[in-house]
Amino acid sequence: MKKLVTILAILLLTISVQSKAQLQQGNVLVGGDIANFNLGLDKGGNFSFLINPKVPRFIRDNLAIGGYKRKLWSRCTCQVLPKAMSV
Repeated sequence: MKKLVTILAILLLTISVQSKAQLQQGNVLVGGDIANFNLGLDKGGNFSFLINPKVPRFIRDNLAIGGYKRKLWSRCTCQVLPKAMSV
């Protein structure tokens, strides 16, 4: 019981401490996402993923304006079959 009270007290203190993030005017935030990772393991499979770099600038405290670019990389080793001909 004493361990539980100690753990809860430490958890409460940790949560109540306010952190100071760098969200001040003039700062630049650099980040991004990597998503849709696809690795085809079958014959003629492909490899692709999506990357989104983001670079916003804080124009006011806690207010950022910026842009991002969406780029899809894809590589396919599949062979294109000729179209079937019908009579």
